[in-house]
Amino acid sequence: MGRTKLQRIFSTVAILGAFLVVGILTLMSMRVLNASRALVDILIIIGIICFGCISCMIVARYINDKSKRIPVLVVLGLTGLTCLLWIIFVFIGQALINAIENGTFNESSLRGILVYIKITVFFTIQTSFANLVVSNLFKLRKDMMIFQGIMYASNAIMDFWICALILSLGINEDGFYIGWESLVTSKFWITLFVLATVYTCVSNVVLRRYEKHRVHDDAVYGKETFSDSYKKVKEEKSEEQVKKADSIEDRIKKLDDLKEKGLINDDEYASRKSKILEDI
Repeated sequence: MGRTKLQRIFSTVAILGAFLVVGILTLMSMRVLNASRALVDILIIIGIICFGCISCMIVARYINDKSKRIPVLVVLGLTGLTCLLWIIFVFIGQALINAIENGTFNESSLRGILVYIKITVFFTIQTSFANLVVSNLFKLRKDMMIFQGIMYASNAIMDFWICALILSLGINEDGFYIGWESLVTSKFWITLFVLATVYTCVSNVVLRRYEKHRVHDDAVYGKETFSDSYKKVKEEKSEEQVKKADSIEDRIKKLDDLKEKGLINDDEYASRKSKILEDI
């Protein structure tokens, strides 16, 4: 499957954005441009857009497949929403810095920012999880379902633990607190999170290695299995041997004709025939 138009657009935006960021950073390091807050914000926004384009590259490959278009559009929509939330957060952060400098920052503002951070982080985690599941299901299909199931289940546990931890954060007179404190104090939850992390890493490594070998096999054998390819090679070799045998018979017949016409003697006939038979 070749690259889709959407993939090419994402790739172009990501490459141009990366060059733009590198160029601006170079000019800033050479003091051609001043490292103002506005310029830093622009760099962060460009980085967010580039990251969003790169994260959508895999699922964008399947946009033209009607059977896969809905999950692809869901992932693209979530990614776009997440990028938008982070871009808005850049402006909120700028406003927060200005409020602190001006002394107008208060506790209610902090509560509002904390709620926004919770929403942004929640959507970021869900987008990453959806992108992972959809891209792996499309690439691996029904292969290695055991490892896929382990990875998805482990990711779901990690997703739940992190989201629950983030959403349970709050602010009181003493500062920040965790509403669901057992997440970080209970051995059950900590053990479950650690196991989920380990299983995710192991499953991901196994699936990546399997995918690498499968891509190599597809490049060498196409969509055939190894046994099919071996059978095909064996049949081609048998056909080649048959053709070679036919060629030997023709050469011997020509040699017989030459002998009957008296163009070669018995010694020459025997010598040349033995050489022909050596090819069998």
